[in-house]
Amino acid sequence: MSAGWVLIKRRACPPCEKLESYLRFRLAHAPDALKTLDVDAEGSLKQEFGLRVPVLLHQGRIVSEGTWTIDDLEESLKQAGY
Repeated sequence: MSAGWVLIKRRACPPCEKLESYLRFRLAHAPDALKTLDVDAEGSLKQEFGLRVPVLLHQGRIVSEGTWTIDDLEESLKQAGY
């Protein structure tokens, strides 16, 4: 399975780390389903998402940005068949 989920994050970002940890736990049965990108590593990402991290995309669509709740994530995962 290819990475349908993309997490745009930055280093030393506790909300980013918490979201990545939760997603890796939830998607453990599909380890290739999540791809992470460092917002500071690419100028275009930093310009578009720099102040909005963590940003979670599913199949190119923004699912959440900034603050998030487990309930919202679970709903998105459920809708995507995870």
